[in-house]
Amino acid sequence: MANSLYFILWRSKNIKQVFESVASLLIYFVLIAAIYGLILWQFGSVEWIYTYHLEYLKITDAIKFNYLHIWGVDLTQRLYGDRISSFTGNPNIIGFLIMISSLVSIYFVVEKKKYHYLVYIAISLYALLLAESRASILGLATGLFIYSYLYFIQKHQYSRIILASFLILIALSLGLFMLNESVYHTVLSITGRGSALSNRDIAWAVFIEQIQETPWLGIGYKISTEGILQSNNIDIKHSHNLYLTVLSEIGLVGFTIFLFIFLFPFVSYLSNKTKSRPANNLLFTCLTVLGAFLIHQGFEDMFRPLEFPLLFILLVLFIAYRLLLTIPSHKQMMTGLNRTRLKY
Repeated sequence: MANSLYFILWRSKNIKQVFESVASLLIYFVLIAAIYGLILWQFGSVEWIYTYHLEYLKITDAIKFNYLHIWGVDLTQRLYGDRISSFTGNPNIIGFLIMISSLVSIYFVVEKKKYHYLVYIAISLYALLLAESRASILGLATGLFIYSYLYFIQKHQYSRIILASFLILIALSLGLFMLNESVYHTVLSITGRGSALSNRDIAWAVFIEQIQETPWLGIGYKISTEGILQSNNIDIKHSHNLYLTVLSEIGLVGFTIFLFIFLFPFVSYLSNKTKSRPANNLLFTCLTVLGAFLIHQGFEDMFRPLEFPLLFILLVLFIAYRLLLTIPSHKQMMTGLNRTRLKY
């Protein structure tokens, strides 16, 4: 799938049009999903579905959902506590979609002057707050900073100081977050649930133990759920941390390649010493989406085949690499100049 996508995109003559077409479909899909979830939240009734153990007549599971009967159609959405999920079935999925669609909506506001997209963003953000996807909120905030830095701040004479201050602030916040237990629970319990990490910290501890046992090549690609979680009787479908998944499955060797692929666009752009960096809104948007995704995946693991997060991020990654080829470095400029002299 990824290889086929790569060859199709490489043959595309107008990669900008491809991005805008896919992004538009995404934005309208998310807008419909957000409105659907909000309508059910505001006007739907709360219902429960119970399942019983036939032998002991005990409740084994209880599913909470919104229900609304309108114009002969039954509309439902599953609720996780008070978290909405729209028709995606999971608040983290709708949160991720809102995070990405909000960031690409900014592209259309800046590039096309389509200010009605701000209304789409507002509706989506309200749905995001009701979905309470903390990873998506954190990723969105990071993406907004990245876009602001690329489009506005980097033109400032003190841009490097601002960037360094932001990175230091993040490092200090993470250090305080990890070392101070009271801060740890306060920050992660902002939604009011008893378990700050929804038992993810238990899974992370087991993953770290496995990484220490097989650090270089891991235990095997795509078997962490069976080999780590299920074998330790942890009732979670995946690690909820892409980086722990990669490290545990393909080790430090694979993790290094993974980081190189996804961090190279940032390094390539920021390390360009020439003054020929174009104010390319499409490139800025791609880097923004990639940055938000990398932060988001510290608390989720949605990088699975045939699912939207994988395919869309691969699309954005490809566009970023392709656009970076148009930014000449000092060495490339000199090489091109020499070739021109030889030719003529």
